[in-house]
Amino acid sequence: MEPFKNNLSPQLVTCIAGHLETHLGPFDRKAFEETILQDLLKLELKERAQLIADQIHFALPSGHEARAKVIRAMLHPNAEDQEGQQSDEAGICGWGILKGLFFC
Repeated sequence: MEPFKNNLSPQLVTCIAGHLETHLGPFDRKAFEETILQDLLKLELKERAQLIADQIHFALPSGHEARAKVIRAMLHPNAEDQEGQQSDEAGICGWGILKGLFFC
C-alpha cells in the first residue's frame, strides 16, 4: 500500500501551480514549483501540507476578498461527487483542497 503522504505529490503541486497561474495576475510558476519540489519527497505528510500551504499563502493576494476569489476559482466545479476524484485542469479537489488550500 502506498504511503498516505503521497497524496501530496509533485503532480498535485504542478496542478495547483497551473491553477494559480490561471487565476492570478503576475505569478512565478517556476519559482513556486521549484520551492516546493526541491524538498517535497523528503518530507512527511504534515510537513508536505505545510510547505504547500505556505507557498500558496505567499502566492495569493493579501486582501481577503481577492484571496477568496482566487481560491473559489481554483476549486473543482464538480461539487456533487468527488469521491476518488483527483485534482485536474478543471480544478482542485480531494486532498488538494484539504491539505493545500485550507491551510493557506
